[in-house]
Amino acid sequence: MRPFTMFTMIILTSLFLCSVSISTVFPVAPLSQDVVGAWVGFTSEANDAYRVVLNEKGGFIAHSFAGGEPALYRIDSWTLDSKSNFALRISPLSTNAYPIIVVGSVPSFHLQFKFAGKDAGWSHDVSLYKESVINDRLAALRASMDRLN
Repeated sequence: MRPFTMFTMIILTSLFLCSVSISTVFPVAPLSQDVVGAWVGFTSEANDAYRVVLNEKGGFIAHSFAGGEPALYRIDSWTLDSKSNFALRISPLSTNAYPIIVVGSVPSFHLQFKFAGKDAGWSHDVSLYKESVINDRLAALRASMDRLN
């Protein structure tokens, strides 16, 4: 190989390695205040709808199956660890609310929760998104389509 070609290859390889190392993103665990607020999500079949409202110390969960009467739960406490794992302690509020277990994580800009019946043998994996973000995006979509009428 000619010296110039070898030198060019070394420079290009160095630049490539530098760009890869610079572009590597290390995820930062969210803080508790990042997840406070209202979140909404559905199961993959869209039969079950969930709304989770988190405040600094607790919150509420509403769950509706196929448009039925929502089951309501109180979040007595929740914790978010340094690895983005969620743990919630929950109490049923409404008469149609059966005992459930909820665990989850915060992989990026959403909550990934698993809702499971304590004794019922079922579970739902649900991605929940900030309600305000969903409302803003829906409003923008509606407005853009309303201009077509």
